[in-house]
Amino acid sequence: MLSIPRTQCLSSCPASCVVCSDDAVICHKLSNFIEAPETTRALMLTDGAIVSVDRHFLSDMSNMTVLSLSHNAITTLTHDAFQNLTILHTLLLDHNHLSSQTLDRATFSWLPRLEILQLGNNALREVKGSWFHAARALRTLQLGGNLLTRLDATTFASADLRALENLDLSDNLITYLGRDSFRGLPGLRSLDLSRNQLRNALPEAFSYLSWLTSLNLELNRWNCTCELRELASFLTSYMEAPDKVLFNGRRMVCVSADNPAVKTVLELTEANCVPPNQNITVQVEAKNSVSPQRYTRDLALAAAFCFAGQYLRNYLINDHMERAMYDLRMGKDGRHFTRPHCGPAVTGSAVEQGGGDEHMNTLDMLRQGGAQPNKMGSLAMTDERRRHVPTQALISKMEGKHVLVNIFPDCVASTWGCVKHTL
Repeated sequence: MLSIPRTQCLSSCPASCVVCSDDAVICHKLSNFIEAPETTRALMLTDGAIVSVDRHFLSDMSNMTVLSLSHNAITTLTHDAFQNLTILHTLLLDHNHLSSQTLDRATFSWLPRLEILQLGNNALREVKGSWFHAARALRTLQLGGNLLTRLDATTFASADLRALENLDLSDNLITYLGRDSFRGLPGLRSLDLSRNQLRNALPEAFSYLSWLTSLNLELNRWNCTCELRELASFLTSYMEAPDKVLFNGRRMVCVSADNPAVKTVLELTEANCVPPNQNITVQVEAKNSVSPQRYTRDLALAAAFCFAGQYLRNYLINDHMERAMYDLRMGKDGRHFTRPHCGPAVTGSAVEQGGGDEHMNTLDMLRQGGAQPNKMGSLAMTDERRRHVPTQALISKMEGKHVLVNIFPDCVASTWGCVKHTL
């Protein structure tokens, strides 16, 4: 702690100054810098109307360790304004009118021992890592109350913030939090993102912060859908660790939710992220459309192949049947035929055993007729025999050829035929 001795104010101190000594000068409501002793270690000029800071005002204060210019109207900082403050460890520039264009790569590069930097409540719309390229000693960075809208991999990409432990980004307008936003901050222990416009956040954004012990995400605009379930699961696990603190987790209120029963982010689970009876609609869209010309061509090809296949199948079936009929007409003993998938096989031996079913009678008649090929021009049957022949085995004569018609039609349609001649 900086000790400020109780000394009488210097005769040159304005009336608004409360302390004027060799070590410290504390004044309020000034519109300009005042001369302070070279031995001054703490200079605090707050609640005034100072609009610019340049090297001239601070050139003789190389012993200064604390500089507070809070609550002024500063819009301009020259690139070498802090050039002579090589041992400064605390710089307070909050509540001014600084913009992102006001700061550049050189602004804080003169301060190798800077540990605390407050830039809150200004007009910063973006943060550039180059501002902190030489801030290897910085431990606390306050950026709350600005106009920041997003954080991503470029925010702190070129910064040297290896020692940073506390980062305040509260009261901004942040709507997007990239998964690599804090990748360059390995030592961060406290992170405040409260009172922003976040609707969702990936838990991977915090995966680089292995030392994080304090996290504040309250009062954002959380959209409690199933997309936020991973964050809820991460925060639940985070709180279970003995050294982790989630500030005001109950104030992570859902601004919108698919399930009205879910009121806070921490209540969100896989089971309740949608209403119990919600209908799920899946829309399938074709990536490649088919032109009318191509559709017509494909349809014509399909019809042609179908016709050719039907013709070939009929040809093979008729050929197979014709060969079977020829063998039957020849009446060769010791042969047998079956009708697979249609019923039990009928063999010559079965007939000889006196089997009486109608299929055996049919076989007997066919074999009797086929035993005398020279006396028969066809497999003609008497009326008496015809009554014992199944309708599935009717024989007709067409164009001089014997064609077996309607033999077990339900099987012919699914295979080569029901008649199978076996040698």
